[in-house]
Amino acid sequence: MAADGYHARVTRFRAARFVGRERELDQLSCWLRAPARPPFVYVEGNAGVGKTELLHALCRRHDSATRRWVDATRIAPDPRALRQALGLVGGDDPPALAIIDNVDLLEPIDDWLREELVPSLGGATTLVTAGRRHLGARWVAHPAWGEVFVAVRLDHFSEREVAAFLERRGIQADAGTHARLLALTRGHPLCLALCAERFEQIVAEDVASLAEIPDLLQPLIGELLRDVPGDAHREGLEICALVRTTNDAVLAEVLGRPRAREVFDWLHGQSFIEAVPGGLQPHALMRDAIAADLQWRSPLRYWALVEQLMLFFLGRAPAEWLFVAQRVPGWSAFAEHDTYTETCRLRHALAADRETLGRMAAKHEGELGRRWLEHWWDRGGDVLVVEDGGEVEGFLLGLWLERYEPAELARDPLLRPIVEHVLAYVETHQAVYCVRMWMTDGCYQAPCAAQSCLFSDTHAKLITPDLAAVLHVASDSRWQQIANEAGMQTFDKTHAEASGRTFYTFGLDLRRVDIATLLRDRMRSRVVVATPSVTTRGRQPFGRAVKRALRDLDRLDLLEQNPLTATQMVLDRVSPDASDSERARALAELAREQCRMFLATAKDVRYYRVLERTYLLPAGTQRAAAERLELSWGTYRRYLATAIRRLSDALYRRNQASSEKRSEKG
Repeated sequence: MAADGYHARVTRFRAARFVGRERELDQLSCWLRAPARPPFVYVEGNAGVGKTELLHALCRRHDSATRRWVDATRIAPDPRALRQALGLVGGDDPPALAIIDNVDLLEPIDDWLREELVPSLGGATTLVTAGRRHLGARWVAHPAWGEVFVAVRLDHFSEREVAAFLERRGIQADAGTHARLLALTRGHPLCLALCAERFEQIVAEDVASLAEIPDLLQPLIGELLRDVPGDAHREGLEICALVRTTNDAVLAEVLGRPRAREVFDWLHGQSFIEAVPGGLQPHALMRDAIAADLQWRSPLRYWALVEQLMLFFLGRAPAEWLFVAQRVPGWSAFAEHDTYTETCRLRHALAADRETLGRMAAKHEGELGRRWLEHWWDRGGDVLVVEDGGEVEGFLLGLWLERYEPAELARDPLLRPIVEHVLAYVETHQAVYCVRMWMTDGCYQAPCAAQSCLFSDTHAKLITPDLAAVLHVASDSRWQQIANEAGMQTFDKTHAEASGRTFYTFGLDLRRVDIATLLRDRMRSRVVVATPSVTTRGRQPFGRAVKRALRDLDRLDLLEQNPLTATQMVLDRVSPDASDSERARALAELAREQCRMFLATAKDVRYYRVLERTYLLPAGTQRAAAERLELSWGTYRRYLATAIRRLSDALYRRNQASSEKRSEKG
């Protein structure tokens, strides 16, 4: 009775929490009730997508005394063990419905399952299975199998299902918070469930990415990557997460040729990987989670891999190069990767485009802009058009300056300062590529998906032999800051006035540093101690750095990479020539010292206790910390969020005071 009562409570709990999946459930039910029902049904889906819950919902609809449920994690991959678990030994009648969850684990007996077990069931039993991987080729290759089995693909929740899920959990979210959770989880049910448990934290801390919630990321990654065979396959997943499309060549570049084929074949068999023209692509959530986990767990490895991939794609595949480049500070403005590769297409301009492009140039840069577009078009300039859905969205006019006489170039008011202050110092055998004019109809030069498509052509030219510089003539002032963040430069004395706008020139001076060195420096700048200017960007970045420091208190190697090690409050505690590890120790001492300040008043002791059990003397997990403190989960999360916020505010004020004292002395 006790067992029956427990089973009933679990069944009621599952039913109360189950949302969505009406279409899939109706489809399965229809098959099971059909006069000629299929003997074999396969439910495929990523880890954590809800396959098991769907099977339980199916059982609730078809409650039968002759039903068998087998979890393949609990039996050996052996024909006799499986037959026994399904009740197919002895003289018992076969079950009307047999369910095998986690059927992937029975891969060693896959041939037996297909060739012997399913045919032996006859019409009396329908076998419903669920797994993470695509069905093997032998299941679909034989024409007869197409008539005796059916498959259901379980995808992530729709926007409507996400809303229903949150409502069922008692979470009242406004439209903005709902959109944030949808973007954060990509509609993945397990990720959504984990975020629901941390809803207050996500809202209070304005969480924008999975990397900011490592205690959520770890169980998610643990479930998603449960069946990864080895290190090479894990590396293959990391590569897959960072590049747009994964193929043999990319894997061989990082893993070496001998392992590339094996890893590619394994990736191809995963349910969260889709085969597309040119290779393989992971589901968006898998991409987000794996990349975030790698960046949090091993930032050195993360940036080294980004560097290696960018150098590999440089000059080979502009779209792939831009996709990886969006992870580099500053370069993301050149790569609105989520949209441009899907919707935009780049092509050379045709004579039929002349009127449209001229009208666009006049709209943004006046009749003078139209005249110079037509002039350089007639003089052999490269005019490229970006289309979105067949409609012209924008264009780019590029010139190889060394192909023209300086006097002709100087007649153009925007090229004149470039001739005088850049081209005059370039060797005669060197090339200079200049983006003389670029815009989109809707947003002129503001960063957008169409701009990224235009820039993909510019970046393809970075491996041109004897290339001295790549220049962009711009009017939108935002590009000056973007260029600086990307390691580019704004060329002095190139400012010019035209059509009521002020133009300047930014780009890469490859006489001073080659593109490979520039990229390497940008990567390495991400894993060295940040400059003190981090504290001037406001409290949000400072607060995130405090949270990261708390997580890494016992990991000096990670603390060394925390931007707070370069703040004045830390520098005041160490000698001028202090090493990275000495600054990290000083930061750890400072954080612990500030935590102890909560002990000063009886009212605040609770905040110290929460920080102590979570970070200073951790209980292992946050759930364990809440239990140790005898707090409900909601109360614990509320206390922790308050403690972190107050600790961050106190350290922020402390650092401001240190900086002010330093300024007074200076």
